Amino acid sequence: MLCSVGFSQAQRGKITGVVIDEQTKEPLISTNVFIEGTTLGAATDLEGRYVILNVPPGTYSVTASMIGYAKVTQTGVGVYIDRTTEVNFRLRDATIQVQEVVVVAERPKIIKDQTSTAQTLDDAQIRSAPIEGLRGALDLAASFQKNAQGNYSIRGSGSYELNFQINGVEQINSSTSAPGAFATDKANNSWKYDVNPLGVQQVQLISGGFSAEYGNAQAGVVKVVTKEGTPQFKGEVRVEYRPPGQYHFGNFIYDHSNYEWQRWGTLDRWMAQRDIILKEFKLDIRYKDLMDRSATDPEAKRQFDEIVNREIA
Repeated sequence: MLCSVGFSQAQRGKITGVVIDEQTKEPLISTNVFIEGTTLGAATDLEGRYVILNVPPGTYSVTASMIGYAKVTQTGVGVYIDRTTEVNFRLRDATIQVQEVVVVAERPKIIKDQTSTAQTLDDAQIRSAPIEGLRGALDLAASFQKNAQGNYSIRGSGSYELNFQINGVEQINSSTSAPGAFATDKANNSWKYDVNPLGVQQVQLISGGFSAEYGNAQAGVVKVVTKEGTPQFKGEVRVEYRPPGQYHFGNFIYDHSNYEWQRWGTLDRWMAQRDIILKEFKLDIRYKDLMDRSATDPEAKRQFDEIVNREIA
């Protein structure tokens, strides 16, 4: 239980900021700052500063309220994995304005607490991107390369030098490479990238400059955070289709004009190549004794012909 709590908190963010009086610029003490639709919030200290910890990644509306002041709400506040989002408030005296003030938050051009080369994708970007799964997001990201087995690497590194995490838990298998073997890979781990995109809240792709907090990550880190449950029962369905038609150049691979069809496309043409196929299947070696006796023994010939027809037909 303690491990699961630690892993979940490792993939969350933080909201901090200062609440001041718009006219006097003095900090407001004991102002309630909370995230709408959640139970997360905090109160400002003597310097008007507040901190909301363990916020799941996503986009929220943050509200600051205090008796005697008009309520202020900032919408579109983005929270990112292992990042601090700064949201400051200026409250007006309720005698001047009693209606609620709504402000649209802006993403800062420079993220002060980010020292690594990272790219963050939220659920809205994943839904709008022309991809079928999480692999598509990695294919579109810079510095990521995919090999024939479906594993990813960064700038020519090995696939096991990329740390892949889902909700803080590293996805990996044990090594199954042969001792002393050259140019062999460990266990096939390409399955770990098959994450349902409808269940992903945010993905962070770190390709360089990351700190020592990530173990077994010599090339980069991929962190996936899944969506959390809500009081309402809801879901999503994705349907992909394409109209019928020709989606290739030239003739179809099974067109009757192809060389392969002309050579052995039908059963009679296939059986006409009996002697060649017999040697390709090594039937002359596997049943050499029976084939030698078939030249003089009719029963042996019947058995050999039956075996050949069953193997190649």
